[in-house]
Amino acid sequence: MGKLSTSILQDGNKNTTIQICGLVDSDDSPGILEVLVFGNLMGAPKGMKLEAMIFAIQEKMGLHLWWTMHDGSRRYVITLESRGRFDFEALQGLQSPEGVKGLAVSIFGFEKTKGQMGLMILLDMDKKA
Repeated sequence: MGKLSTSILQDGNKNTTIQICGLVDSDDSPGILEVLVFGNLMGAPKGMKLEAMIFAIQEKMGLHLWWTMHDGSRRYVITLESRGRFDFEALQGLQSPEGVKGLAVSIFGFEKTKGQMGLMILLDMDKKA
C-alpha cells in the first residue's frame, strides 16, 4: 500500500510516541496496513490509551486509524484528513478495546490523483498493563 514506515520515537515504562510517515503511490491498491504491534513495545502492554495526535496528510487523501484485534478483526478509531492536532487527554484518552493487538491504517482518496502523496502522523499513547 505504499512506502509507510513506523518509528518508535520514545518507548518508556508508561507511554510511547510513534511516528507513521511516508509516501503512497496512486497505483497502489487500497488496503489495511498494520503499523504497530503493541507486543513489540517495552513491557508488551495489553492495551493503549491514545492521548494526543498531530497529523499532516496531503490534500485529497485521508486516513482511517484502526485498532487491530488478536482475533483478526479491526475496530475503527478515527478518520484523519488535512492537517491538525487532537488532544484527548481532557477526555481521558481514547481507550483501546479488550483483546487489542496493535494499530493499522487504511488510506482513501489517493486514487483520484496521479503520482505519490505524503503523510505524517505522531501518536502519543499511554500504556495499559
